[in-house]
Amino acid sequence: ETHITASGEISSSGKLFAYGADFGDRDITNVKDIYLDKLIGDGHNDATFTIDSNGYIFNAGEKDLDFKYYDSEEADLIHGDAALSRVGISDTSPVSKLDVGGDLNVQSHITASGEISSSDDIRGKRLYTYGDTSPMVNLKRTDGDNVNAVIQFENGNGSMFAGVDGDAQNAGANIFGVG
Repeated sequence: ETHITASGEISSSGKLFAYGADFGDRDITNVKDIYLDKLIGDGHNDATFTIDSNGYIFNAGEKDLDFKYYDSEEADLIHGDAALSRVGISDTSPVSKLDVGGDLNVQSHITASGEISSSDDIRGKRLYTYGDTSPMVNLKRTDGDNVNAVIQFENGNGSMFAGVDGDAQNAGANIFGVG
């Protein structure tokens, strides 16, 4: 086994081949290409980034190490929370498996096997319901007792309101329509 020890710089006009290297927490600068199989962070020996024929592999050791990808303004664009198994897009504290901090534009269909909820308006061109249970559409007003629950139908010729009267003076609910 042969060793080379130098107290100054070592230069090469060709390639340098090594089976391992320790740069003692120093930077590697002015390097054209680096060919490697795995990168391991010295602050945490299980923080690995591997590139192989299967692609890019982050955190293969399944450690509690988050993933962050920044946009051009150094804000978190993608944040992977390893402990919670959640991903945030423009959100560093995701509360769901996928949490989007902004608008979501889907070019095709959205399919859900559970409920879809909204805290604001839901807009679209048409609403289709189908199934074998009743009621197929259930609209419920929850902001108080004795209030009207109303549906508005509107086209270019005018509009019509239909609903359930919440008047406490009447026994039971009364169905009404105004058009």
